[in-house]
Amino acid sequence: MPRSKAARPEEVEPTPEDGWRGVRREDLEGWAGVQAAGRGRAYQEEGRVRRLAVDRGGGLLATVLGQDDYATHVWLESQGGRPRPESACTCPIGRACKHAVAAVVEYQKALADRRDVPRADEDDPRWYDLDEPRDGVDAGEARARTARPTPRAWDARIRAHLESLTRDELIEAVWALAQESPDVYEALRGRAALQEPEPSGRDAGAADPDRALELSREEIDAVLPIAEPWAYERAADGLARLRPLYEARGRGPEWAGLVAAIREKYRNRPRFLEKLDAALGPPPGT
Repeated sequence: MPRSKAARPEEVEPTPEDGWRGVRREDLEGWAGVQAAGRGRAYQEEGRVRRLAVDRGGGLLATVLGQDDYATHVWLESQGGRPRPESACTCPIGRACKHAVAAVVEYQKALADRRDVPRADEDDPRWYDLDEPRDGVDAGEARARTARPTPRAWDARIRAHLESLTRDELIEAVWALAQESPDVYEALRGRAALQEPEPSGRDAGAADPDRALELSREEIDAVLPIAEPWAYERAADGLARLRPLYEARGRGPEWAGLVAAIREKYRNRPRFLEKLDAALGPPPGT
């Protein structure tokens, strides 16, 4: 009687560790964006990943030092036959952030160095910070939560705080944040470049329109992977602002190719495509 398929020694079931080893640099950049992925690798190199642990499903739990100590949970999902990270974080971004990238890179290094990584405790207080179901814990079995609110729960409170500031106070707050965060600074540079008037005459060579496009693309690339309504609006609005810059420089075909590629990559996000159609109009031929 032939042996069963499962009994064949050459067919070994892949482990969670194999999945993490298979996550490539370009996978992280496609998921979190080039800028966030680069910052995440820098955070790992600077030793900002602390208390890394692995849950029973092979996901990663870590504390990553940034402007605060952020709890980060990263796990793998399959997309097109390849492992793709997904995450939750207590940082303002909430998912697909530089803190999650740092945790992944740190774990990959631990695997390469054959370092033991401890098992995550189901009672680790960071699970409460993340406010999501833990491995083996039913979502309906709610525990008493004494930790700080989750990122989304802070939205209304943060917005109310910003609305209470005067114009000068708001400018000072944003400028202080930009001085502390390279990501915020670069995003503001992209926005400022888009608002600069077209140069003319002898001043035409003083501006750098290609750099303006680059900075604006970085801002858009940073939010495209985020599956949240606010990110959809920001990306669609940013692409709408970029359109006349491409067309004014005779780069219309490049613009059309960029939008077509984005539509194809995010074709499974109908709400994002609705925002894109509202900002740019429907794609040709529809």
